[in-house]
Amino acid sequence: MSFSNPQSSNAILSHLQEADDFGAIVFILDSSLLKFIACNDTAIETLGYSRDELLQIGMQDIDAIFTREMIAAAYESVRNSEEKQATVPSRFRKKDGATFGVEVYFKAFEEGGKPYILASATRASVIEKAKEELQFHSVLFSHITDAVVSLDNDLCITSWNKYAVAIFGWTEHEVLGVSYRNLMQPFYPGISEETERRLYHQEGEWRGNVIFSRKNGERFLSNVSYGLLKDGDGNVNGSVAVIRDRTEEEKKEKQLLYLAELVNKTSDAIISIDTAFQIISWNKGAEIIYGYTAGEAIGKDITVLLGWENAGIRLTESKHRPGKEAYWQGEEKHAHKTGTEVYALVSVSLIQDENATVTGYVIVGKDISQRKQLENKLQHLNQELEQRVQRKAQELTHVFERVTDAFIALDKAWNYTYLNKKAGEVLGRSPEQLIGKNIWTEFPEKLQEPFYRLFFDVMEVQEPRRVEAWNQFYNAWFEVLLYPSPDGLSVYLQNITDKKRTEQSLEEGRKRYERIMETVQEGIWHIDENTLTTYVNPYLASLLGYTPEEMVGKSALDFISPEYRNKALQNIEERKKGVSGQHELSFYNRQGQVIHTLIQSTPIYEDHQYAGSVSTLLDITQKKKAEEELRLSEQKYRIIFEKNPLPMFMLEYPKRNFVAVNNAFIEKFGYSKAELKKMNMRQLRRPGEVYKSDEIARILAENKQFRERMYLRKKDGTDLLFDVQAAEVVFEGKTVYLTSTHDITELAKAEEALLQTNKQLRELTIHLQDIREKERKHIAREIHDELGQQLTALKLELSWIAKKMTTQQEAIVTKIKSSLDVINGTIHTVRRLATELRPAMLDELGLAEAIRWQINEFSKRTAIEVDFDTNVDETVFPPDISISFFRILQESLTNIARHAEAGHVECKLHLADRFLLLQICDDGKGFHPGNTGDKKSLGLLGIKERVQMLNGEYQLSSEPMKGTKLTVNIPLNS
Repeated sequence: MSFSNPQSSNAILSHLQEADDFGAIVFILDSSLLKFIACNDTAIETLGYSRDELLQIGMQDIDAIFTREMIAAAYESVRNSEEKQATVPSRFRKKDGATFGVEVYFKAFEEGGKPYILASATRASVIEKAKEELQFHSVLFSHITDAVVSLDNDLCITSWNKYAVAIFGWTEHEVLGVSYRNLMQPFYPGISEETERRLYHQEGEWRGNVIFSRKNGERFLSNVSYGLLKDGDGNVNGSVAVIRDRTEEEKKEKQLLYLAELVNKTSDAIISIDTAFQIISWNKGAEIIYGYTAGEAIGKDITVLLGWENAGIRLTESKHRPGKEAYWQGEEKHAHKTGTEVYALVSVSLIQDENATVTGYVIVGKDISQRKQLENKLQHLNQELEQRVQRKAQELTHVFERVTDAFIALDKAWNYTYLNKKAGEVLGRSPEQLIGKNIWTEFPEKLQEPFYRLFFDVMEVQEPRRVEAWNQFYNAWFEVLLYPSPDGLSVYLQNITDKKRTEQSLEEGRKRYERIMETVQEGIWHIDENTLTTYVNPYLASLLGYTPEEMVGKSALDFISPEYRNKALQNIEERKKGVSGQHELSFYNRQGQVIHTLIQSTPIYEDHQYAGSVSTLLDITQKKKAEEELRLSEQKYRIIFEKNPLPMFMLEYPKRNFVAVNNAFIEKFGYSKAELKKMNMRQLRRPGEVYKSDEIARILAENKQFRERMYLRKKDGTDLLFDVQAAEVVFEGKTVYLTSTHDITELAKAEEALLQTNKQLRELTIHLQDIREKERKHIAREIHDELGQQLTALKLELSWIAKKMTTQQEAIVTKIKSSLDVINGTIHTVRRLATELRPAMLDELGLAEAIRWQINEFSKRTAIEVDFDTNVDETVFPPDISISFFRILQESLTNIARHAEAGHVECKLHLADRFLLLQICDDGKGFHPGNTGDKKSLGLLGIKERVQMLNGEYQLSSEPMKGTKLTVNIPLNS
């Protein structure tokens, strides 16, 4: 047989040789780590692993029956038994998964102070296997100090050892055949019932924490190792659970965590070593004092690392002291990582097991290097000549003045031996005034302060203390560190005002959080395990119509609407299982109105017991109403869509597939719904207009809606013109475009005919206007030329007769003069009529002068003041434009004279950018432009028609009592 393992000592190999039987599998195990540290060749050949693979695992990885906890318990029972050995049956699992029965012989031994287990396994027959398994169960039940509970496939208890009786309180007679779940009421934190059910029947094995009930009803936390039991054919015939009460263990863990935190936070060095002086632990204080990190120090010999030559003597002195005095304390000189000397006040304490065997030491060191240096310098100063005392004292004072904290040294008679400047500032005295004086004599008022008793307590127990205190004189908080020694007391005072301010800020932050809770616009509701309200914020109370005081102490179920109470109870049951969740609930407010809320609930546990839950509530009443209105709206619009007489459809973009069509669409286009589902909108467009679909898609993407006339083709090939309107909507959770179509084929034909008729009427109007202007021009010329000449001739004849008459014919002379006056008036009227019919100056002097003449005539006739502004000189415009502008002016002035009751008129004629503008404004009584359709407004219609014939723009604006403005703008290239 051959063995090889660099970690195995000669003694371990000798144990292997002793257990080396022919054909036996032999292992050496580290019982604390549960790992193999050596094995024989038979183990490698039988199990199929390489030696390196086996040395990385343990017995629990090859044992097919027992869990890690069971094996650990078996190892512990072997070590604690008198025989130090045991034989148990089991099954081993090869690397390829095959299993075989074995009889395992365990033997416990120690090497170098560490416990090991030798395991020798030989194959067993099927009959012997059953016998050995029973024997192993007997060994386990008699030696394991945990509760061991066996269950059948229905989870009823089949065995119950004495430790189960001690842990749970029920006797074996009371529990056999009883349901495991009903009796012990297990709760698996964070695990659902379905997962728990799989643990019992499918998972094979499980380890974790479980909360159980004792017979007296007490709930407690335990650590459970659970595994299935199978027969030789691999069928599950039950299960076994090893249960360890973790109540005390958890308390110890919390205490250890607290102590570990204290150890790590303290500024003192705290080091633990084994009996061989090897460092096991190294805290932050040790790192600060000695310069080594924990990684650099752990595992090293403390005497070498710190150059501690007296270590062995000090440890021996602490070991030989009796009982509680088994420790040593004193000052030692150590070496820093940098090579400098470190003076430390060292305390050495023993670590003993339950058999009072020393297993190690705890060393607490306080850096007193600075103090030692000061003491050495003081001692050196006392030995110097008197003439050097002052210089050395100044040097020492300079050293202390560099220390930012206040430092005070007292002897055991409570006299000041030293104070630095900072200490003098804190005490309000100079160091020279206090050194050599008694602290209680100089400050008798401190006899009434807690410090008086604290100083004496520290000196009595010779243990350092740390306290915090407010110094009224210095107006600051100080951290006071007291370091006693047999010779006196050293006091350090560090200003911690900033720290205190930080703590105060944290407290203020907490208060701000409470204020936020009081003002947040979400409900906050805390209930206890019995659903009783323990806290509600004002917002929630107000939401339900109550005050917080009225709700506290009442059951939350009292406020929940009846139809939601069962749901609320189900949610509470989920919280009791440790599950957080979000759900909707409805409440009644004080007025009986239903308030809908969205709730996020989180369970609260105290000492592993459900203690209630805290919930945030968001008011979604309006959202619920909106959802209901939306549902009714969707239902209404679906009916409108289906029953609408206009063809309607919904398209999905960008594919343009049909999502839905109504019956009117099917009837109009002749396709079935099944056919349309397979079609694309492009298939309804005329071939030459398919490209327009992309333009429509662009418009929809920008505006979310559009309206356009387009031709669509029916199934029989007929093209019809439709007025198509589309808008973006949400249908069944996705964005589509709802499109309605209106067949305007016949309407378009009628519009085309109407446009043609309007065109013809406009052409006729233009023709009639031309004829009328030509006729006016002709009549004006005839009146002016013919009638005017005849009247002039008649006037001349009568004038000749008047001159020939004698004075005796006075009656005749008077009559002739009267006739001449009539003839003069007639001549004037003829000229005015000719001018109004067609002013000659329009053709001779131009549009601007004609307008100016017409305005002057208007003012003479009506006494209405008119201001005329123009930038048009003698420019000659086309005749149709000139006469149209002149007639528009005439009509406007006529309307002002008849209807406006105006006192002032402004007229503007401007030429700019090949456009001619005429604007007429009055300050008359105005009117409603919408009332221009009666017979009295035919003049305005004539003006509008003239402008349209010239392709110009016409604007009329007016308000009652605010006057009227008419603007005409005509392009000259028209």
